[in-house]
Amino acid sequence: MTTFTIRASKNGATTTTVRVGPTITVAKARELSKAGWTVQIIDDDGSVYGPSEFDQLLSFDRPKKEISRAELLTSLEKILIDRDASK
Repeated sequence: MTTFTIRASKNGATTTTVRVGPTITVAKARELSKAGWTVQIIDDDGSVYGPSEFDQLLSFDRPKKEISRAELLTSLEKILIDRDASK
C-alpha cells in the first residue's frame, strides 16, 4: 500500500503526518485546509499535490479487479435467470 506525507503550515507552525492510502490522506488534508492550513500531499515517488489536485490521488483508491471470462459469463447467466424469474 502506498504511503503519503501530508505537510501543512499555518502562522509559522508546521506539521507533517504520514498516512496509508489516498482516501484517508485526502480527508485529513482537506480537514487541515479548511482549518486554514497551507497543505501539500507528497506521495512515495516524491510528487507533490496541492488542494486543487487532491482528487487525482483518489483515482488510485479504486483498484481494478480483472475478471475472468468464466466469472463474467456466470454473472451474466445469473442476471438472465433473475430477470426471467421476475417475469
